[in-house]
Amino acid sequence: MDITDIIALSCVVKYYIYDIALIVFALRIIVRIRKKKPLVNWERYKQKGWNINSDRLKKMLELGYLICILLFYVGIAYEFAVATILDLPQVLTGSYYNEIGVVDGVTQRYLTIQTKDERILNIRIYGNTYKEYKEGDKVHVLYYEHIPGGFAY
Repeated sequence: MDITDIIALSCVVKYYIYDIALIVFALRIIVRIRKKKPLVNWERYKQKGWNINSDRLKKMLELGYLICILLFYVGIAYEFAVATILDLPQVLTGSYYNEIGVVDGVTQRYLTIQTKDERILNIRIYGNTYKEYKEGDKVHVLYYEHIPGGFAY
């Protein structure tokens, strides 16, 4: 394992941490629902002076809370989980894309790169390394197929 393998692997580690956190929080909510525990700690709100006595209102607020959480989880799953699952075989075998090209443009966190075979790549760059590049610079980019981003040096 050389330095480029370590760099490519470091680019995706945070996405797998997000996936694990997503699964843990989803399981926690599922357990609370199965045990028929309230999703919201109503005692804490009573201490703050909120007077919510209606069971119907509590159920509606919990349903709204659950819908918000589900939308958040679907968004996270769409952004991170699907991409990391699709790229898992590449990560395990260490077969990332390795491109050399010339910087065509620099926008917020993105580099537009023209490769030797005239392909245009628009890749999100991790960290603040995108600030170092200007148009015309030669750059070496490591990235995976589905995970939204890569590393340039």
